[in-house]
Amino acid sequence: MNDTPSKIRHLISLICISGLFSFSDIHADVWLNENFNSMTNGQIPVVGGQVIQCNAPSGAIAAVSNSGNVVIRVNKPTTTNASAQFSYTLSDTNVSTARQQGYISFTIQQTPGAAGTSYLQFRIGAADTNTMNSGANGFVDLRFYNNAATKNFQILSPGGSPFTSTTTNTISQTDPVTIKVWYNNLSSTMNFTNPSGAVVTMSGNSVMVYANNALMITNSAWVTGQPMVGSVTSGSGTSSSIGKLGFFVTSGNGADFYIDDLYAADTAPAAVSPPVITSPSTADAYLGRTFSYQITGSNSPTSFNAVGLPAGLTNNPTTGQITGTPTGSLGTSAVTLTASNAAGTSQDFTLTITVNPTPVVTWNNTGSAWASNTCWTNGAAPVNDWSTDTAVFTGDNGNSNNAVTLVSGRQVSTILFNAGANAYTFDGGDITVGNGITNNSLNVQTFNSKVYGNSNRTWTTVAGGSLVFNGGVDITSAGSSANRILTLGGGGNYTITGTIGNGGNTGTNIGSITVASTGLTLFSGANTYSGPTTINANSTLKLQNALALGTTTNGTTVSSGGVLDLNGQNVSGEALSLAGTGIGSGGA
Repeated sequence: MNDTPSKIRHLISLICISGLFSFSDIHADVWLNENFNSMTNGQIPVVGGQVIQCNAPSGAIAAVSNSGNVVIRVNKPTTTNASAQFSYTLSDTNVSTARQQGYISFTIQQTPGAAGTSYLQFRIGAADTNTMNSGANGFVDLRFYNNAATKNFQILSPGGSPFTSTTTNTISQTDPVTIKVWYNNLSSTMNFTNPSGAVVTMSGNSVMVYANNALMITNSAWVTGQPMVGSVTSGSGTSSSIGKLGFFVTSGNGADFYIDDLYAADTAPAAVSPPVITSPSTADAYLGRTFSYQITGSNSPTSFNAVGLPAGLTNNPTTGQITGTPTGSLGTSAVTLTASNAAGTSQDFTLTITVNPTPVVTWNNTGSAWASNTCWTNGAAPVNDWSTDTAVFTGDNGNSNNAVTLVSGRQVSTILFNAGANAYTFDGGDITVGNGITNNSLNVQTFNSKVYGNSNRTWTTVAGGSLVFNGGVDITSAGSSANRILTLGGGGNYTITGTIGNGGNTGTNIGSITVASTGLTLFSGANTYSGPTTINANSTLKLQNALALGTTTNGTTVSSGGVLDLNGQNVSGEALSLAGTGIGSGGA
């Protein structure tokens, strides 16, 4: 009997059936796939199905709209004395099914109102319905901080403390960050394809975490996985079986984040088509100010390209983050963006970047409060951002109030005193100045407030003018681990009576001082900065404290034609490198 027609019909049937499924459906056993699009605004996740817990103060966990997508917002104030948590099982019907190896992903974004130093935690827990309130309940524990100035994202060690060799990653307030987690709770190795398309052999009992496709470790010993506990506390006992995931804010903390696109499976979904770029088509930049733009796309891009960027900007091909400081001409640039994955490259996408002049706001001398809009000629105080506005002080507005009162945490890009500016005094809280202080006036400008730097920048005062810092100077802003150099330039005088410190993460970063002014620079404080002190040609540094040169770690260099005036101070232990014979051969 000829059965060829039957075989053909069977083959056609298989082809039709296979067309109903994507490549990822065939190759991944999907345990959880939740994008919240079926929920309405304000709806709370209801326990049932795969939702096994949702406990929170009123309104702390609910669906909201964010950029056209339905997401879960976790918005718990610190003042609310109750925890907030919601969790999902990694099984459809049987909560006890063990998922010992797998892949989990989700997106997370800070809300614009996120503040403070509290945090939201994500945990992978045991195969049961018990809560995961404690670090001892998590096989994997990630912590997301509200405050961008601290550590936005950390991976906690099995003991509940942050891994010291784990990098931190900024969780944006404008774009979602995709977190990807591969875990292996067996003693044997596990192979997976990482976001760059390379096959990784993962160690047993380990985890690997990526943020926007960047691996979140700095320890070379962990390139095949960082340690993961083999069992956790759950209920009244212990468990070595993985079976749920959840998000938590403890009763003493507050957090405000958007969460979307929860996905869990035995492996990451394979790319079924090339990416489509979904990030905004326009962006504003400012000349001389830091810029950041995140390329985003569908279908899990693994690489990104940007052609035609304005001068000073670069693209990270792995993360798709465009950063830098525009240095060229004003105007618009048409930048061609593409994103790629294993299935191919996206169509060209045009991003228009407009480079604008640096924003300038001018003090009007009618009041004293920096944060008050009425104290500025344009009716708006400087944006509280160290990379944005220039605050200008003059002497041409006919008003006489020269006192400026700050509240703690003020930020501005640049402070500029025009020629003829009054003598101003800054009091109150601290201020971070990201890109420099310039005094073009012959008057003395006095900062009784502490001043933080946030980049390698030069402060300048003209000959005959002075800058006085009585409140101290931190060379790096709080929370930063960057090494910075502060250069004191121009032709005028500097008097720093307050302590000059490294700032930042004390003990990890180094602050350095370069004296380049041809006027007199005076250090009076017991300074604690640990970087080198450099005195340039035709510059003079005079000491009024034996510790004025900071710690003795990196010493002091006096260039030929420069002068270090010890002024009778005993700088024992400081390594001094002297060149030449000082100004006018008067001795260094």
